[in-house]
Amino acid sequence: MTIGARVLKTGIAVAVALWAGLLIGFGSPIIAAIAAIMTVQPSIYQSWKLILLQIQSNLLGALFAIGAVWIVGDSPIAVALTCIAVILVCLKIGTEETVMLTLVTVVVIMEAGGGDNGWLVAADRLGAIMTGIVAAFAVNITIAPPRHMERFVNQVQEVQTFMSRLLRTTVSNELREKVFRAEQETLRTRIRGLEKSYKLLAEERLWRRSARLKRARLLVVYKAM
Repeated sequence: MTIGARVLKTGIAVAVALWAGLLIGFGSPIIAAIAAIMTVQPSIYQSWKLILLQIQSNLLGALFAIGAVWIVGDSPIAVALTCIAVILVCLKIGTEETVMLTLVTVVVIMEAGGGDNGWLVAADRLGAIMTGIVAAFAVNITIAPPRHMERFVNQVQEVQTFMSRLLRTTVSNELREKVFRAEQETLRTRIRGLEKSYKLLAEERLWRRSARLKRARLLVVYKAM
């Protein structure tokens, strides 16, 4: 079994988030680790896009949680109703990708209750979540950055080889129908994976203009491939 880069980076992000949480002195550093797990993405662009959505939706979730504690209390029913309201709002504003972590924010803040130190606990836990988000993003861009171009070219070669072999065996009538259908489905799965890799390659952001022009020319060729 091979440990992929994303698996490795998730583990490192958890360690960094826990270390940062302990260093800062959060009451629940494990919350930072949970946020880090939910933020690691397969590309730098997706990580950046997700971190902006996470910050937006988690701040919104924190406001909902604090307001709910003041208005209806922190009973299990109140927490459940607040979660439902947050889900509906996230779906309405198009941040459904961040719903899970936003619900974690709501629950951990409402769990603190509305006592004298309610604001401090809410700030502590929201800070832990933000620390986990930032830790995951930092790890994603510094440790083994995704090499989408290299992976895409390798996948193209693998798919072409597989398809060529399938065509040869089909023409020569060497495959039974059941085996052929299984191989055909495998080919479809690989092509879908190829399309995902192309999307990751196309959406990645480059800073230098010369690099962007070079990548644009390559994308035209890769699209045909």
